[in-house]
Amino acid sequence: MIDDVTDFRLKALEDSMGRIGAAVDGINGSLVALTRLEERHMETRQGLERAFAAIKEAREDGAAAVKEARETSAKDRDATNERLRLVELEMPTLRLVRGWVIAAAFAIICACGALVWDATIHADRRNSPAAPVAPAQTIR
Repeated sequence: MIDDVTDFRLKALEDSMGRIGAAVDGINGSLVALTRLEERHMETRQGLERAFAAIKEAREDGAAAVKEARETSAKDRDATNERLRLVELEMPTLRLVRGWVIAAAFAIICACGALVWDATIHADRRNSPAAPVAPAQTIR
């Protein structure tokens, strides 16, 4: 009877050990899967951190570029305003000189026209025979 009890206990112990071994194998598989998930999670977290760092850097670069563009635009606007002010200061003189140039050009054209006119009138007189001139009478 002791042998039967011992055999029964040994069988129960073997069954328990088999179940424990199966449970350990299941735990081992679960730990492997958990480790893989943990690695993927870490990779995802690192990827997100890199992405957010890149976004932050791009935002800062964009803000710097916008600031630089505004400063450049302000400098260009100031330079343009300065040039416009200089042109406005010179405008009365330019208008006066323009009037003189137009008057001088008109005078030159008129003088040329008068010369041509005079040349054509005198050419007609030169080509026509001279009319006899009456001798001057002297008063006595």
